[in-house]
Amino acid sequence: QYLETKSDELVINFLQKAFDNYKMQLIRPLNIKQLQYKKLHELSGGELQRVSVAHCLSQEADLYLLDEPSAYLDVEQRLIISKLIQDFMEHKGTTALIVDHDLLFIDYLSHRLIVFDGKPAVHGVIHGPFSMQEGMNKFLKDLNLTFRRDPESGRPRANKPESIKDREQKADEKYYYGWNSSYGWKLSTNVSISCFFLKSLNITEPSIKSDTSFSKSVILSYKLGKSLNISV
Repeated sequence: QYLETKSDELVINFLQKAFDNYKMQLIRPLNIKQLQYKKLHELSGGELQRVSVAHCLSQEADLYLLDEPSAYLDVEQRLIISKLIQDFMEHKGTTALIVDHDLLFIDYLSHRLIVFDGKPAVHGVIHGPFSMQEGMNKFLKDLNLTFRRDPESGRPRANKPESIKDREQKADEKYYYGWNSSYGWKLSTNVSISCFFLKSLNITEPSIKSDTSFSKSVILSYKLGKSLNISV
């Protein structure tokens, strides 16, 4: 998978709505100002990814669809974008439906999870939506992995297979530990969704890429607002 374009359009023209309306929310945190007079085809993969995210979020919509927004970005940029998307959705009072394979990114961003199971390129089954804890627990159990929460940073850490912590968590059926108030992070908003919402988007048989590091399951993360106009 590669990000590329042959467009000669300037970044400032492509992101006119973002420059006009969301300088503080999108342009500044994504560090796009220095790119404004570059042509789109001159951008690197990471630069084009940031521009693409800004373009999607700058549109007026009730539902924002982002496919692997963490791709081509380093760890620091991924954390910035996860916070940016979350803050932007809360500011707009709307929804982001996000597909990604970075567990740390998903962990920082999500309020609810949908887990896809099935056979790559053949069929897919939707499970959920779940709370973060329930969804991650199901996902990690299928992979036979356990994650603990670092007491200082609050970040998820993979346990070594067959370690004491790994065996303890598996015995307790706790493959994942979610956020709690002691970490000073998010996680509790009034969020609800139904399968009818998903069917209205014609998400019936998800395409599961065979080259993903987690070939058995793919996670969709989202936050709920409304679902009418869609920006991709």
